[in-house]
Amino acid sequence: MIVVLGCGESATDPFAGGGAGSQGTEGQPGDTSGVADTTGSSGAIDDSGGPPKLDIAIPDFDTSNPMPSCTVQDGMDAFGDCEAEAPPDSFDPEVQWSWNGGSVIVTPLVANLTDDDASGGIDLCDTPDVIVVAGNALAAEIVVLDGATGAEHLTFATAVSGQVTPAIGDIDGDGLPEVVAAVGPPLGSLSVIAFEHDGTVKWQSAAVWPQDQGGALGIADFDNDGAPEIYADGFILDANGGLVTMVPAQTGWQLAGRSSVTVAADLDDDDDLELVLGQAAYHHDGTEIWNDETVQPGYPSIANLDGDDDPEILINNPGGITILEHDGTVKYKDERPVAGAGPGAWFRPATVHDFDGDDVSEFAVSSASRYSVIGHDLVPHWSADVQDGSGWASGTAFDFLGDGLAEAMYADEVQLFVFSDVGMPLLQVPRSS
Repeated sequence: MIVVLGCGESATDPFAGGGAGSQGTEGQPGDTSGVADTTGSSGAIDDSGGPPKLDIAIPDFDTSNPMPSCTVQDGMDAFGDCEAEAPPDSFDPEVQWSWNGGSVIVTPLVANLTDDDASGGIDLCDTPDVIVVAGNALAAEIVVLDGATGAEHLTFATAVSGQVTPAIGDIDGDGLPEVVAAVGPPLGSLSVIAFEHDGTVKWQSAAVWPQDQGGALGIADFDNDGAPEIYADGFILDANGGLVTMVPAQTGWQLAGRSSVTVAADLDDDDDLELVLGQAAYHHDGTEIWNDETVQPGYPSIANLDGDDDPEILINNPGGITILEHDGTVKYKDERPVAGAGPGAWFRPATVHDFDGDDVSEFAVSSASRYSVIGHDLVPHWSADVQDGSGWASGTAFDFLGDGLAEAMYADEVQLFVFSDVGMPLLQVPRSS
């Protein structure tokens, strides 16, 4: 099921006539404890004593020089300067639409794949679409939903893996996005399949990688030549599906086995990208940077966690939290900063964000029964009860309240949460998993 929230009248019950659940009692999901940073405004209540409203105002834009067209202009293919500030007490979500077309266990994506205004092309004036992978581990299908209404635009005819998150980007330079996904059975070998925006198969790679369950694909320009590559686990493909690089597999997988989400990042400031597996990292030509088999494989994230000029690699693996310097030097290894979270509970992706506005990144992560925001020194800022013993869910963050402090969003097995900057639930929405 996919749910999209818009503006509404209740921060505790976005579903008309439905119950969003209580704020929790002792030991129930939504309870908080271990608050290490209690400064600032939590946004837990407003002046009227009611729940906060969570939404953002339309920012002030200079309309004296409007965009000349609906097409992407030079310089728009990267992050630009953009700042939007929410007015106080403005977060007030309600369901804009929902879709019940099938089971979805990977992250939905957003891109323009359809010509909504019948202009003859797909451009910035069309409504963004929501792309989901619906089905099960054996066979799933890519479904394109209208971002404004949730109506189904189209379903790709070729089945894909239901456990691997696709990636979307213009890989052939035609100005239109392509979708790359994984094909193959669970507990087997997967290949990459590329689709045109209309679902037509573009190519399928001959190269395969072993995968037990889970994972994600990525698109990045590793060699900085202007043409993107596609990467999955330990291999890099060119835009036509040909193998560019294959690096050795990580060793020491535990629990449910390989669930690889590798990362492209510039670790050495040489203006091209490296392939970061977590246990190891390689230049895009396959040259090894480091390979430390004492580090358990897991979910790597790239962040500057100590304020120096170089990034660190955060790895969430079955042993706990490991942080490496950019050259692979171990800074922390298999740490478990939240009490009661044993081995295996940390094997899930983290969300890297500056949650407290101090210009240094923190990260939010679940440890099965707790969801926590943790500082660069591995001291928890706060920790809240959740229920996610079976999942490998990640989260996200946004400053909904406009106070310079980010709210964490996380969905466990039974609830969707929005947490304040001190871990108080601002929103709880029932869900199934």
